[in-house]
Amino acid sequence: MNEQYPEYVSRLLAQARALLQEDDFNQMDAAALCFEVLANFPELDEASELVLQAFSDPWLIRDN
Repeated sequence: MNEQYPEYVSRLLAQARALLQEDDFNQMDAAALCFEVLANFPELDEASELVLQAFSDPWLIRDN
């Protein structure tokens, strides 16, 4: 990620990545963190990719 973004953006994305790696149902929490970033920086592809990853979880799709 570029240095043009504030430090909190890196922190939120790191939290989202960590939530996605856990075995619990944290996909929605991870997506929410990414949407918070995208609200301020819609061009940030890393956040968009994490949202896609969160919503592509097979168990989430099956449950909904």
